[in-house]
Amino acid sequence: MIRRVYEQCLKASIPCYDIWVATDDERIAQECDAHRINYIMTPEHLNSGTDRVFYAADQLESNYDSIINVQGDEPLLSPVLIEKIIGKLESGHEIVSAYCLKYDGHSDCNRVKVVLDNSDNALYFSRGLIPYSTDFTKPYKKHIGVYGFSYQAMADIMKTRGGKLYQEENLEQLRWMEMGKKIHLIEMIGETTAIDTVEDYEKVKNIIEMNVSGHQS
Repeated sequence: MIRRVYEQCLKASIPCYDIWVATDDERIAQECDAHRINYIMTPEHLNSGTDRVFYAADQLESNYDSIINVQGDEPLLSPVLIEKIIGKLESGHEIVSAYCLKYDGHSDCNRVKVVLDNSDNALYFSRGLIPYSTDFTKPYKKHIGVYGFSYQAMADIMKTRGGKLYQEENLEQLRWMEMGKKIHLIEMIGETTAIDTVEDYEKVKNIIEMNVSGHQS
């Protein structure tokens, strides 16, 4: 799966764009070695993917203006989405992420929901259904596991460990919002499924196999 995510990132048309895998897992490191993927081993005590990404960026000492954190469980992520996030960062947003509209999984706590203000900045993220509704035929905004940061914004959020909302929901983006950071969201059109369960894995596997067979026919 990590190779698939890496290959999707490679497709993004962005100049001066380095791609590294940040991991504390030797199995992922071995997979990276086998496929000549750049990676950095990070300490096991780091609490989140963003902590690992910042650690890796700091180790590389490459003076990056922007950093994109793509979570390794998003094998269907569109390269175009990465390009759009970079564009939003270049226009002045400090933190940028994405969502898609979903019509199923309303009560699934692994599908993080988000509500936005009129400027498409996040008001709140939750594992519960927000806004609340008993009509499960209506779509909700499902958060997608990719973030763009200005380097300074990422350095700022590393200074806090989070407050009550972060602890209640176990969502690191709430940690940033509690310190006053705005997260701008853009919509991704199309299918995306993060792999959190065996069922998710089988669904994504089928989608990829169908796409491959479709290109070959």
